Amino acid sequence: TGLITWDASLYLAEWALENSEVFRNRILELGSGIGLTGIAICKACHPREYIFSDHHETVLQQLSENLRLNGLTLEAESCSHRREERPNPQGHLDVDLEDDHVRISVKELDWNLVSKDELAKLQV
Repeated sequence: TGLITWDASLYLAEWALENSEVFRNRILELGSGIGLTGIAICKACHPREYIFSDHHETVLQQLSENLRLNGLTLEAESCSHRREERPNPQGHLDVDLEDDHVRISVKELDWNLVSKDELAKLQV
């Protein structure tokens, strides 16, 4: 079930884009599936840290590939886009921060069996 995009993920992604201030700190997404919601949040809301999680190995592999295809890298590799400066028509410099540094990780997590100790390791 984790290899499809659920309608709820589309609605949550849309809501997140309209309420980006809610998604500024650390986020643990339970049952990330293929990652649509989290990718949208990482790209548009710039959280400090985003932890994708799921339980099935095939889903985690596809999720990691989808992150790569969308230009996001995992925590060990760091995820930050470059700062781009370019002149505008008035001769001033426009500065685009395409993305603040977002720490991204993918974790195997069976949220039916998760313990307090496991959550403590994730610092959530």
